Amino acid sequence: MDAKVMFESMVLDAFSPIMAKYGYELVESDDCYVRLDSQNSSIQLHYDRRRSFEVGVGFSELVNGECLRRIPFNLGEAFRECGVPDANTSSFFQSGDISQVRCYLASVADRLMNYCEPILTGDRGFFEAVNHRRSVEAAAYTRQIQFQSVRDEADRAWRDREYDKYVNLLAEFNDVLPESDQKKLDYARKKLDDGNCRTNTQSGSTSDTL
Repeated sequence: MDAKVMFESMVLDAFSPIMAKYGYELVESDDCYVRLDSQNSSIQLHYDRRRSFEVGVGFSELVNGECLRRIPFNLGEAFRECGVPDANTSSFFQSGDISQVRCYLASVADRLMNYCEPILTGDRGFFEAVNHRRSVEAAAYTRQIQFQSVRDEADRAWRDREYDKYVNLLAEFNDVLPESDQKKLDYARKKLDDGNCRTNTQSGSTSDTL
């Protein structure tokens, strides 16, 4: 059996219950790609048999047979929106063992049937919810990158007890700070407040004397 037929056969075996229940049909395939379309949604499956051996699953909302968005939603995004248990770990898989790939495809189809009916039916509200989740997760990722860009400088400021610099660097990242850094930030603010209080007290005493 050649590679094209093998991957197509594995996908069709695993997804036949979904195809039968929700009206999906095979519309495209090659040795590492299979696309199944219904009237309202598309499922695209990839298998990188040449490099990473990763299996990818994507979903697109269809309008008149065309994908509404350029980038399909991946399995992790769909699983997280649907509350699938262990969504992140269960949505990632890589193996060069064809029997394991076959088992994984079957497990994906099973989870989609059990947890993700809205995406299988092409529910527009669900696709909008996943799109919103994508925006939120992308913003959170950007915040993490921005935080990491100042992390080393902030750590140096902490070691040197430059609390004002530490606060200035990290104050805007309250929403992404690990608990340990949040405690340090609270401590640094307290040290600065204590210092300001002492300064104000000394100034007041001087004024009274004068």
